[in-house]
Parts: sequence; structure tokens; C-alpha cells
Amino acid sequence: MPCLWCDLHCCVIPGHPNGGQGRNAEPDDLPPLMEEPDVSMTPLPIFDITGQSLRRALGPPPTLPTLPAPVDPNAYSRFWDLHLTDKQGWYDFALNILPEIRYQERKNLLNRSWLAGDGRVRVSWRIAQAFRASLREQQAALGRLVDFATARRVEVAALGAARANQLLTSLRSTHTDEMARLKGIHQQPEVAKQVNALDTVMSDLIGLMGTHWRNPSQNLPGFQGIIQRLNAQRLALQDFKDQLANLESRLETFDPDEGYSPNSSYFTTIISMDDLARQIPSGLGEVMVRWIADWGHRGKLRVSSHGDGKGHLHMEADEVSGARVADWLYQNGLEENLQPIGQRQDRAGLKAEHGLITINLSICMGGRAFNEETQTTTPGLLQPQQRTTVPAPGSALDLLLRRLRHYRVHGIEVTGSNMVVRDEGGRLGEALGDDWFLLAHSERKVRAIS
Repeated sequence: MPCLWCDLHCCVIPGHPNGGQGRNAEPDDLPPLMEEPDVSMTPLPIFDITGQSLRRALGPPPTLPTLPAPVDPNAYSRFWDLHLTDKQGWYDFALNILPEIRYQERKNLLNRSWLAGDGRVRVSWRIAQAFRASLREQQAALGRLVDFATARRVEVAALGAARANQLLTSLRSTHTDEMARLKGIHQQPEVAKQVNALDTVMSDLIGLMGTHWRNPSQNLPGFQGIIQRLNAQRLALQDFKDQLANLESRLETFDPDEGYSPNSSYFTTIISMDDLARQIPSGLGEVMVRWIADWGHRGKLRVSSHGDGKGHLHMEADEVSGARVADWLYQNGLEENLQPIGQRQDRAGLKAEHGLITINLSICMGGRAFNEETQTTTPGLLQPQQRTTVPAPGSALDLLLRRLRHYRVHGIEVTGSNMVVRDEGGRLGEALGDDWFLLAHSERKVRAIS
């Protein structure tokens, strides 16, 4: 029978009722029966028919012993990256997932509280098949783009006086249709940039051949430059294809029988935004919420998708409000009575020291709000002198913050940005024109505490 407080079949926390024989016990091992011969024992499910955690209905657990300080009090010991796809399994930032994993592992090499992971990416069973299919479609599309760039490179390298006119005629007649077909392929944003660059190269090639179609050798440097640019596009597109293939090889559909806690300090999960919209409790969600909110650690959750500056997270045609993030976490077991355990005074308020202490919305304009009546944008309020910020009312950050407070989950720092954000090598930063600023060190970062 599972522990009434934490739903574990092998709970060893002192004071919890019906605890098992230890963490190493087999899941089917049962504790001794209570001495109540007239009462039959009925197993308790983790969720009742309403989807609510039974721990919440039973009230808070007994008082726990004083929490020891983490080995490194200023560092996170657990980090959860939550990537939200649309209901069809599409995710615009698939190419960012592996660089983010590598960056977090490098960043925490000297963090004594950090347990290195194995690079696995857990994907919810509801979206696993669609997400894998999406990755394979993108790899096939990238293969066509690589073949196109390779063929044009070979043709230009083999140019001679006899073939120049023939190739020019062919390019002029087919270039527009061919590029339209290639651009019509559903693409990652980084791939779309390379396709646009490829289109520019082809336009430059047609212009160059229109001038030197009689004798291309009159401008060998110009044609050599075209060859180099085509080769650069080919290599970049092939690299993207290899990265997506590598990501697919690391995917692991969540198996609830494998255990309740990943044995590392960093974990990446792929979940459908539809789960948040419909408020569906899930095995993977419940496992990860319990893991990140463990009172023996300092945890950070980063939620990645697009943002619209109007209070929403979105991916393709699917969108949810910032409040739905808090709703989904609560549905999957985030407990008000477990937050916070231990507090410290932060410049933005009273912040928890243990458990889930930070939620970052890795979306564009998460601190901004939009007034539909006046058609005006309101950014989060920055107060540099007091070194505090206030998310704009109605922004995704504000909606998330208020919903956490509604559930009496206090002490969690919620962070985001007023600006467009962009990933660079696994690091999240604010984009201002051609400039890029690391968000973690930005004075414009919007932050508040629930």
C-alpha cells in the first residue's frame, strides 16, 4: 500500500503512515498489515477520479526534521527543461534541445551539488509518436535541401563556355518554382534562415551568369565565391539533419515502471501544450513535479515555447495562458504545504531556499501585456534603483504568478523578459536588433516572487 502522504510504495520518511521497507524494496513488497481485522485494505491510487492528488485531500504530512543546507547554497541541484510542442508534435526549437543539455552540463562542472546526466530526453507517451514522426519529416526535408545545394555546387564547379548558357536557361526557368517548393517545407527557424540564404545565393548566381554567360572564366573569383557559399549552406543543412537524428536517438518514451526519480541533476522533457490546455494529469508530469519540488534540493523549472506578449505561450496554432502552467503543475502534484521549506529575504520578496524555487518562462515578451481595447503594449515595470521588477498585469508572468498565489504556493521566483529572447549555443538571451545579451545577467530581466 502506498504512503498516504507521498504516494510512494517504499516510503521511509519518519512519521509517514504505512511506510514500506526502504527504497531498495521491490514495488510489490507490502508493509505489514495494520491490526484492524474487521477493515479490508484497499489500495489508494495516486489520483482520484477528479485528477486531484490524494495528498492534497488528506492534508499536510507530519513535521519533517530540520532541512540541511545544500552542499553549494548558491547553486541549483536540480534543473528541469520542459519543452512544449503543439498537438501534432511540432516544436520550433528542436535544434536547441541538445545544445542546452550540453551547456548546462558544462556550466555545472564545478557545482558540487550536481549529478551529471546521461543525455536522455524523456517524451510523454501521448506525444511520443507524433514528435518522432515530426523529427523524421524534418530530416527528410533537410536531405532534399542538402541534395539541392550539392547539385547546384557541382553544376557551378563544372561550368564551361559550352554549358553556361544551358545552365542559365535552366535556372531561370526552374529557380522560382524550385525555391518555392523548398520553402514550402515545414522548417525549424534556423533551417528557414539557411533556406533564405540559399535563395539569395541562387539569385546571385543567376545574376552573375547573366553577365558572364558567354565566358564564365572572365570572373572566376565570383563563381568561386558562389561555390563556397553553396558549400557553406550544404554543410549547415547537413549539420542540422545530423543534430535532429542525434536528438531522435536520445528520445525515451516515459515508462512509469522505471522509477519515480531520474538519477541526475538535469532532465529534459517533451510534453504537448494540449496537456496544459486540457489540464491532464500525467505520469511523466507527476514524476517530474515530485522530482523538481523535492525538499532536499534546490530546483529550477524552465518552460520553453513561443510567447506573444499578450499573456500566452504558443506553438504553431496551439496556445495557453501563463496561468495554465501553474494549473498543470498543481494538477500534477505541486503542493502548497510543501512550498516553501526554508526562506530567505530576496530583493523581490521572500524566496524559498529548498524545493522548487525558480520558474523561468523561456518565451518572448513574457513580461509584457497587451490591451485589446486600446491596442497598446505594456511592458513589465523595471525599477533599477530598487533592483526590483513588476510583471505587467495580464502578462504571462503575471498570470503564472497570480495563479501560484491562488494555490497558496509561495516563495517561488518567476522570471522572464519583456523582449524577444533567442537561444545561442544553449544559453538564453535577449535579442535587441543584431545584439544579444545573456538573460541571466540582464538588468532588464523581469522577476517576481509568488
